Amino acid sequence: MAGIIDAHIHLYEDGRDGGAEKLISEMDRFDIDRALLIAVPQIASNEFVMGICGQYPDRLSALVCPDMSKQDPCASIENFRR
Repeated sequence: MAGIIDAHIHLYEDGRDGGAEKLISEMDRFDIDRALLIAVPQIASNEFVMGICGQYPDRLSALVCPDMSKQDPCASIENFRR
């Protein structure tokens, strides 16, 4: 049987939501096996999201956001490709 995946999670870089440790604790509390952490401009940068997901690679996956202010928005996420 497949585990439970939360497909839409955000964390604030400033920690106002309790941060990654609280997220993992809440996931454990509700038996959520994995979550998709989504980058959002002015809230959580791609670098922040990738860093958090790197700390919890078995629990979190990242969805990065192209920088639409750039001439080539897709180029802004090329270095996050895995």
